Amino acid sequence: MNRSFSIIASVMLALSSTSFAQKADYRNFSIAPFYPNSAEIQLAEARAQRYWQKNHDRLAGKTRYLAVEATSVLPAEICEPLWPYLLNADSGAVFLSTLPSDQGFVQMECVMIFDTHSGHFVSRKGYLTVENPPRGTMARYEDYIACYIGTGHYL
Repeated sequence: MNRSFSIIASVMLALSSTSFAQKADYRNFSIAPFYPNSAEIQLAEARAQRYWQKNHDRLAGKTRYLAVEATSVLPAEICEPLWPYLLNADSGAVFLSTLPSDQGFVQMECVMIFDTHSGHFVSRKGYLTVENPPRGTMARYEDYIACYIGTGHYL
């Protein structure tokens, strides 16, 4: 009786502790590199630090990196053609499916990777995205697997 109770308790504990950031989408959500300005980086990093401070106990050990929206990107801010990136991208079908469009381009964002161990972004380089996973899920941005938190104001 005690053995079966301990097995059931162990399974229930394992299931309850995996409720956040267990879904993963390993497509590469980065379609091109993007470099936000210093002010955008500072604001996004402050949001990521506050988010990590509030959610550390819940997420520690489950993820090292957070994917944070740093800024929205207008088509005029893109210096080089996106077609070569989009044609080889794992994500971005939404972008391609809306062209040509009366409404112009789909909303683009710059996502940066926050390292929870150092408390800072891994670099000044961000990743241009036209599609992101649901908040709280793991996703790939080039070489990083990160928990996508959007702007960090939610969850």
